[in-house]
Amino acid sequence: MKQIITLFIFIGFLHFTSPAQKVETELSEYWHNGTWIKSQQNTYGYDENCFMIHMFSQRWDTASASWKNIYLGDRTNNNLGSMVQDIYQSWDINSASWLYSNKQTMSYTSTNKFHASEFFVYANGNWVWDAKHYFIYNNNDLLEEFGGQSYDTTTATWTWGSRARYEYNSNGLRTIAYSDSWDETSSSWLVYQQSFNHYNSQNKNDTTTTQLNWYGPWENYSRTILDYDNAGRMITTVSQQWDTASNVWINHYQGNYGFNADGTMNYLLSKYWNAATASWENSSRTTFTYNNCNASARESGLVSNIFPNPVGARLNLALSGTGNAKYCITDLNGKIVASGAFSGSDADINVGNLKPNLYFIILERENGKTVNQFIKQ
Repeated sequence: MKQIITLFIFIGFLHFTSPAQKVETELSEYWHNGTWIKSQQNTYGYDENCFMIHMFSQRWDTASASWKNIYLGDRTNNNLGSMVQDIYQSWDINSASWLYSNKQTMSYTSTNKFHASEFFVYANGNWVWDAKHYFIYNNNDLLEEFGGQSYDTTTATWTWGSRARYEYNSNGLRTIAYSDSWDETSSSWLVYQQSFNHYNSQNKNDTTTTQLNWYGPWENYSRTILDYDNAGRMITTVSQQWDTASNVWINHYQGNYGFNADGTMNYLLSKYWNAATASWENSSRTTFTYNNCNASARESGLVSNIFPNPVGARLNLALSGTGNAKYCITDLNGKIVASGAFSGSDADINVGNLKPNLYFIILERENGKTVNQFIKQ
């Protein structure tokens, strides 16, 4: 079975950050002889709309006690801040220069969900096919299937690799995930893994159990137990492996998450289970710093909330200041479908004549602008 390896140049922490707080630096360290040793650091850059556009990665060189370049990522986004292209460059020590390495492009559905992605490698001055992925959604716009193919440069053909299929409960929560591999002999998909999600009373995923069959009976393989604080933030994950000899779950990995007072994630501490001492031991940790993205826009009174969303006829804007402002509403292609001006801290905009779709609204004052998205029903 050939697995499709997905390279995502940029990582996202949207579920850990507010719209104003964006990850600026990410420092990774590993535990060695009772102390933390620097390993890698990533630095992120954003445009005026707080959309990520750059990532710079370096590794720590213990011999010279200095940071050494690893890779550089440049991102292009659509008007909603979703990535449409990532270009990845690696640092070449011999020429002391950046050399193109990988590229990813992404297309989206009308509701800004992933539709297809394509991956390329840079070889002999050209971008060459490497892999591609597809995404299929059900009638409730929930991801139903995700799969990929790899490109064989020798035969100039695409080869199926693996796919995932998902089932949901009536609340739209994912309950089962199936993993399939492509079998060349039978030219068909064969399921080899299934994962079951369980949810607590707050609809938080608290346990995921994975089983394998490898063309035989299903057997337990791993499970992950998740714990949350009173704010609903994940604070601990414990991964366990199934021991077939004793038929019990054996601890393997533990992740501990810490948060700042504003709700942003402060650190991720990873530990591994030492069976000999029957205890968790430090392995690695990642700490984060943030920038106050678009602070000047918020202080000047730009939109802080829009409602209802989805909207039928009237879209309300709640502003944090006063003064004159103008707005324009565009579709996913950037075409302006409505525009106007208003003053004060609240506005009521008629969007009843818009076709059902996903739109974004740009609010602008003299000293800045901000972008929000909404769905027209």
